[in-house]
Amino acid sequence: MAFSLKILVLGSKEFPVGSSRGFDALASGGMERYTQDFASALASKKQEPIVVTRLFPGQKRAEKTGGVEVRRVSWVKGFFLRNPSFNFFAFLKSLKTDYDVAFTNGVMATLVGLALRFFRKKPVIARSAGVAWVQPQYNPLVKTVLKVLETLAYSKADTVVFLSKQEVAAFKQKMGFLPPKYEIIPTGVNLSRFDSVKRKKNKGRKKKIKTILFLGRLLEVKGARFLVEAAPLVKAKIIIAGEGPEKAKLENKVREKKLENVFFVGQVEKPEKLLAECDVFVLPSLSEGLPIAMLEAMASRKPCVVTDIGLPVENGKTALVVKQGDAKGLAEALNKLLKNESLAGKIAENGFQHVKKNFTWENACRKIISLAKELA
Repeated sequence: MAFSLKILVLGSKEFPVGSSRGFDALASGGMERYTQDFASALASKKQEPIVVTRLFPGQKRAEKTGGVEVRRVSWVKGFFLRNPSFNFFAFLKSLKTDYDVAFTNGVMATLVGLALRFFRKKPVIARSAGVAWVQPQYNPLVKTVLKVLETLAYSKADTVVFLSKQEVAAFKQKMGFLPPKYEIIPTGVNLSRFDSVKRKKNKGRKKKIKTILFLGRLLEVKGARFLVEAAPLVKAKIIIAGEGPEKAKLENKVREKKLENVFFVGQVEKPEKLLAECDVFVLPSLSEGLPIAMLEAMASRKPCVVTDIGLPVENGKTALVVKQGDAKGLAEALNKLLKNESLAGKIAENGFQHVKKNFTWENACRKIISLAKELA
């Protein structure tokens, strides 16, 4: 007999996406967009998602919107305080919350889920959302601590969800083990959001200047500096959309090199327009789980250049793949797509069909709900 589950969703630093603008210098990213779409998809399937997130001025501490119950908690500003403080208060809030299964995003949220399991005896489904300890913005001590915490979190969760087989391989390579129980459940992408914008854009006049788009948080791990290093070799306008602690360094480098083809546009909540207007999407990251921005670029029928970090793409078919940290190789791949319209069109269409076939919220929710019901 069908029944609904109360699924506690932990780890998202804002809800809805864009809430932190003006109040937090560290922009939220793919985890928050994943959570928003995931929770909405669960609600559409008659489940009861409960999202615990941070409180910002002007927001209610508790509300129900679009079938999603949102509970917001206090937090402390600061690079090293924002995440631990948020998760501590999320733990306290969740202790008083009636739920059946916890779905956790990232290592800190998974540790909260495990602590809740000790008291509440509720199962934990964890999503790693990448491996934190390898990220270059952390010093050696922080990396060591993070690796210990990640080993604990993902070895003790009832199930770990990976978004692709490539993410599984990357996790094993970086962590040195695989969780005792894990499932591969790809994320979903709402194709209609991007298709309507694309059709509207195609009615306008043809663009004369080729445009490359980077979309993401400006953290060291995202590799935007390699795009800036590649810029002098690229005959195109480069748009960098995002906020983060690396932005000032990147802007300084652009000024030092007197680059006239690199432009910063800040954080965007709705990427559809930028994706519609670009010719090539680039993701020069050093580490990722499964980047939502890349999938959205594919959904927009844009050819992608990405790095060899274990993403679910096929080089030369659904994307061009270059070595991470290689600015020259990045420039060569971008120029190749800019000059070869036939290749760019083929990769764009293959990428779109890849997303259309493999990344639907219908499939993702069905599998996660089934898994949750097994554990509950």
